[in-house]
Amino acid sequence: MSDGFEKFDAQKEPSHSGEKIELLETKLTKLENRLNEERFYWVFGIVILINMAVFPHMDNSWGGPVSITILEFIGLVVLARKCGVDFIVEITYRLLDGWSKTKKR
Repeated sequence: MSDGFEKFDAQKEPSHSGEKIELLETKLTKLENRLNEERFYWVFGIVILINMAVFPHMDNSWGGPVSITILEFIGLVVLARKCGVDFIVEITYRLLDGWSKTKKR
């Protein structure tokens, strides 16, 4: 009757698989965060390159580029928040908060 139970006796030693799984989960989370940040930086760089190519050829001297820049700024802040680039979101909130305080005076 004890023929099938020897393999269970060999596994009585504590297993470190839980620690390994936890370590792998933290590594995966860090990798995902870095990839999301990299994605944001690529999109940001592409937006800058497109602006550099398009803005000199616009008919309006400043109205078009300013309105497009405002829309792009809003989109990039939303993308930064979604990608987990928190310092961009914090800087934006501080700028807007400081701007609103100066407007109230």
